[in-house]
Amino acid sequence: MEKNLFFLFYFLPKFFRRILLPFFGTFLYFFKRLTLIFTKKCKDCYFAEGKEKYSSEIIKIFFVNFDKNSIDYFSNLIFYEKPNITKIKNKTINNCKNLFNFFPDNVDLLFIKQDRFHARYLQKKGFFVIPRMISMCLDISDSLENIYLSFNRTIRKKVNKIDKSIFSYEISNDISKFDLFYNKMYIPYAKFRYGEEVILGKYNFVRSIFENGKLLFVKAAEIPILGIILYNVNKNNVVLAYMGILEGNFNYVEKDVSTASTYFSIKWAKNNNVKNLNFGFCMSFLNNGVFQHNKMWGTCIENYTNYFFNINYDQVYGLKIFNFSKAVKTFLENNPFVFYNKNLNAMIFFNGKLTYDIVHNFYKKYYVEGFSKLYICSTDYVDKNVVNFVRINYNDKIILLNEDEIKEKLKL
Repeated sequence: MEKNLFFLFYFLPKFFRRILLPFFGTFLYFFKRLTLIFTKKCKDCYFAEGKEKYSSEIIKIFFVNFDKNSIDYFSNLIFYEKPNITKIKNKTINNCKNLFNFFPDNVDLLFIKQDRFHARYLQKKGFFVIPRMISMCLDISDSLENIYLSFNRTIRKKVNKIDKSIFSYEISNDISKFDLFYNKMYIPYAKFRYGEEVILGKYNFVRSIFENGKLLFVKAAEIPILGIILYNVNKNNVVLAYMGILEGNFNYVEKDVSTASTYFSIKWAKNNNVKNLNFGFCMSFLNNGVFQHNKMWGTCIENYTNYFFNINYDQVYGLKIFNFSKAVKTFLENNPFVFYNKNLNAMIFFNGKLTYDIVHNFYKKYYVEGFSKLYICSTDYVDKNVVNFVRINYNDKIILLNEDEIKEKLKL
């Protein structure tokens, strides 16, 4: 039914598509969520076993409701090399409450993908509830000078170079230039970056986003080498939506063309009285390159976003930890993540004794506005002096836990 609705929508005249697009997206969003909520069956169960990426110890993981793209992402995140993956045949879980009767023995971790509607139940069962994606945005209501000062030092240096470089930008609503962007920039870039199995935005779908926004081209010597769609959510909010590089040529990335595209987007948005520039979505693991890159621009995390052009962002991953083996501890230490606990929080595991400097470094590297708390769990004893220091200096933004406390919370 969803495909049929999209098919009918694309054949409406452009005028009606522009008017109906926000309403259509909202309708489709709630339709998809209701379908997920009331479809209680859990399909596509996989058992994966292999060497953990950093310790080379064997780790066993059970995945529920995962598609191939999700399996591939988590395999790259967790395993040193391609794991042995077995699909559990003829196993359909009629309700997630019966989940624990279906997976093999001696599993270290369990991941289940569900709608956020089920988050509270999963939390009661000792799961971390990790949003599939998080949305990051930059407040540009202040002066351009103060916005510049919110940038990381590295970004400020790059911006200074861009101001003196051959880069310039152009804003366009020309449909012929959209075709250039889609065919010569977006598709080659997406395939080069994510491989042939990438899920590409359909032409009509991406075009409908463009029709409710603008194209920004970064040019070098008057030649467009990068394009990005600036989608107008409303007069105060713009989203950096789809991006592409000419012929997918990653050599341009080394020349800071992607930094130029973000900087020029900020300048254009500021000149057009936009208050909030959304950098789009990234995965909820904090060592993710996109998260760290966006953080360098001074962005914050939005607690909840319903931008219609992707309706899957209310899905969550439930993570259940069954033991703290060496492989599990190493995976958790190298992959801090965002989780729901009424609000969005960050969870960091550390295999060792916490000191003032270690805590401060974690704060600098991972904390952004929008997080309610930064939880740091140490496998060692947590010194009371460090606890008191954190309480006094970080205004309850950091919570320190030891391994026994985290086990109690996770019902281990």
